[in-house]
Amino acid sequence: VRNVRGNLTIHDDSGSIEVDSLVGNLEIEDDSGDILVKNVNGSVLIEDDSGSITVARVEGSLRIRNDDSGSITVQNVRHDVTVDDDGSGEIEVADIGGNFTVGHKSSGHIDYSRVAGRVKIPERD
Repeated sequence: VRNVRGNLTIHDDSGSIEVDSLVGNLEIEDDSGDILVKNVNGSVLIEDDSGSITVARVEGSLRIRNDDSGSITVQNVRHDVTVDDDGSGEIEVADIGGNFTVGHKSSGHIDYSRVAGRVKIPERD
């Protein structure tokens, strides 16, 4: 999906998703497959079971819920980045204008750099 004006909701069972150049808010519910989101002038909500997630250049906030497996890479988000629950896979974030929060993390490392707000990540056992 490219060059969309207005809010966009995507429900997908399998296969990759790519969204580029959206003026509006984005919501994705995905069972499996990789997700690439870039150049969103709004906020992004992603609910994903498996597959990698890559997000770059978001003018609003980013929230990722229930990512069971797969890596998460985030760059250049103007406001908060929240990962509610991540099963396995790495999380890498950079250039965040607000807070960076991870609620629950089962396995895999968390790397972050250049976060303007607070960082809250779960402690390791």
